[in-house]
Amino acid sequence: MKGLLLLLVGLGLLKLVHAEIATLFSLLIEAFHLNADSRIVHTLVLKVDALQPHGVRVMGVISLGYAGLLLA
Repeated sequence: MKGLLLLLVGLGLLKLVHAEIATLFSLLIEAFHLNADSRIVHTLVLKVDALQPHGVRVMGVISLGYAGLLLA
């Protein structure tokens, strides 16, 4: 199960490399009706906004590699 989950996460991250991640994250916050004024949510928004495409690509590749190890 962990391998399949990491495979999905890795593929999802690679799909988000060129997307506007901060906008998608704000839509996710609205979809779950989270309090946008919360300190934790605000910190997460700042972290997501600081993500660069290269970092997202690296996280996706690492996730796929670890998923491959788990599935093997």
